[in-house]
Amino acid sequence: MNFSHIIYLMETAFTIIKSRALTNSNPDLCFWNLQEFQICFQSPTNCTLFDIAAFLKKYCPSLEKISIDINDFTFEPYILWELYQKPMVQNGNYPLNSIKYVEIMGYKNGWHELDIVEFFVRNAKSLEKLKLIEPRNPEVTVFEPEYERITNIKRLSPKKDLIEFTKSGRAQS
Repeated sequence: MNFSHIIYLMETAFTIIKSRALTNSNPDLCFWNLQEFQICFQSPTNCTLFDIAAFLKKYCPSLEKISIDINDFTFEPYILWELYQKPMVQNGNYPLNSIKYVEIMGYKNGWHELDIVEFFVRNAKSLEKLKLIEPRNPEVTVFEPEYERITNIKRLSPKKDLIEFTKSGRAQS
């Protein structure tokens, strides 16, 4: 299959990520010209940062923008993530040299969300902006930020204003 003509892809069911990123069932599959990828997480799913990282590394060499929508989702990683996948992502080689912009919509200051932020700051060497947008639903709990960890993540990049926290425009109580 030739996917070289695709420049924008939106994924909600994670059929592509889960079926291709962890297997070699189709080594010719590659989105050579994909510039923008939007992922909309919806419960239930067992897709983790490991799946996303493997997919981006293997199949998206020209990706410039990634949007991750977690407005209707809360990461609840399981034991496989903690014991196996997280160390692989942290110690792995994930050169995402073309990514310039990352947007996480529905950001709630969760610890696994910080894993995602750290992953992109560490691996996307061309990253110009990482935008974290609060959930649009005012009923969703937003946790207190882990300022020490956020500061340590910011130190991974020489860019001063790389990470931007943004209100979603939701009604304030």
